[in-house]
Amino acid sequence: MALNSYTVTPVTDAPSKEEQHALYMEYLENALNTNDWDIEKGHYAGFFPIGWFKNDISKRYYAFYDIDGNGIDELLTGESEIGENKNVSLLNIFSIENNAVISQNFMGYVWDDWDKKAPVIYSSGTIYEPYSYEFYICYQYYRMENGELKEFCRFYTDDGFEIRSKCKMWVNKDGEKTECEINGFIAKIVIDSFNSYLGFSKVVEPDWQPMSKIIQPTVTAN
Repeated sequence: MALNSYTVTPVTDAPSKEEQHALYMEYLENALNTNDWDIEKGHYAGFFPIGWFKNDISKRYYAFYDIDGNGIDELLTGESEIGENKNVSLLNIFSIENNAVISQNFMGYVWDDWDKKAPVIYSSGTIYEPYSYEFYICYQYYRMENGELKEFCRFYTDDGFEIRSKCKMWVNKDGEKTECEINGFIAKIVIDSFNSYLGFSKVVEPDWQPMSKIIQPTVTAN
């Protein structure tokens, strides 16, 4: 399956970048400066993933980047354990639909005892996310397709990627989900081939900005 087998349709009537960013900033400001969370609409779960409550706001970041090249920037949110705009890991992705900010529910985080590497965004529009827990290993591949985040392939196993091990391969093509079991060694070859192909694309380094600048100062009455 080719990683670039999809067509991106440019948005001809897209608002300007300034208008896009202003809409995202309004969303960020409202989310960061209010305690009135709307759980049903996903503001709580969609904007603040569980991992967000473990660090202070000085380690939270945001950036704008058009992942799929359709003319509409996505809003990226991230976190850094060390802060200072270093080693920021992608947490979530937001897009604009009908002049509203929509969470893509990427949720780039795992529990404390999971071993997770930061998701990687490639200039081809593909996002690669690996993580593991004890014997469980998972490799997930996403792409933004005309403003919508889609997971198109996943490999996972609790038996390792050895000659005698078994692995499940999950493929989403044209909206149809197919799952099959394959030899772990063969799966590793496919994964390595995917990653080698992605290696020909440039790794995107978003221009992360600190969210601490968005928080409004608390006014204390005299």
